[in-house]
Amino acid sequence: MPEDRKSLRWPMYLTITMILTILCIKLFTYSVRFTEYAVVLRFGKPLVEKNTEPGLHLKLPFETVWRADNRIQCFEGESGIVEEIFTNDEKNITVTLFMCWKISKDKRLTYLERVGNSQAARHELTALLRSYKNSVFGKYKFEELVNIDPSKIRINRIEREIQVMINIEALDLYGIEVSDIGVTHLGFPETVTKKVFARMEAEREIEVQKILSEADLISAKIKADADRESVKLLASAESEATRIRAKGDAEAAKHYAVFEQNPELASYLRKLNSLKKTLTKKTTLILDTNTAPFDLLKNEGLESNISTKINK
Repeated sequence: MPEDRKSLRWPMYLTITMILTILCIKLFTYSVRFTEYAVVLRFGKPLVEKNTEPGLHLKLPFETVWRADNRIQCFEGESGIVEEIFTNDEKNITVTLFMCWKISKDKRLTYLERVGNSQAARHELTALLRSYKNSVFGKYKFEELVNIDPSKIRINRIEREIQVMINIEALDLYGIEVSDIGVTHLGFPETVTKKVFARMEAEREIEVQKILSEADLISAKIKADADRESVKLLASAESEATRIRAKGDAEAAKHYAVFEQNPELASYLRKLNSLKKTLTKKTTLILDTNTAPFDLLKNEGLESNISTKINK
């Protein structure tokens, strides 16, 4: 065979070898992602002994691999369907819930046999959600769903009850773990809405009256405390004033005793004090010097008074 023909066949041989290698890999191996659960099927029957951990594994050509997402999936149950349900006190409401679920690792075969895919799983979960929603909400009163007092609302408890009940049945029947249930919408017909607003207004009015009563009690207490403090301060001030008056009277009595011994000196000092208060600034007076206390301004009166004081 000529050398040129041999050189032309090498690329063809290489291509065929690569194609056969790829086919062998595809026929005899399978890979599992970290976000997947996988089950190897032989003629439609699952092989539990086959390794389905994440990574590359070997299989026979007539074996197939079933795969499913192992991550948490969320959907809104009864999407597009609005149904009325009744509370324990016979109030009709509309409720929409969401659900978060995933395939249980230990029950992936149950999921494969009973459900098989996510669409069928959502259908079965919606049926469970509808059933338990009606039964659980029917145990609670309307005021436990809508109330101005947050401590009386039981929405979180209701969500938890529904989640626990659905999870038990879904895990047993379909190999599905339900991790969360939540209320996305809580609605009321028009007749119920009017009653709700009326009840909320009445509750608000009661709350307002309660606050006003508490305010009146606080105001009365503050006023009583202020009155007691005022009486105490007035009594203290009156006591202090009495003490000062008594002290002043005692001091005045001492001076009166001196004045009683020398009446003329007392008269002179009173006149002098009156002049001092009258003639505070530049003052011009036209008066009879015989009028007290201006009689002190006469020379003879001043001299006689001074001599009298000196002699005494």
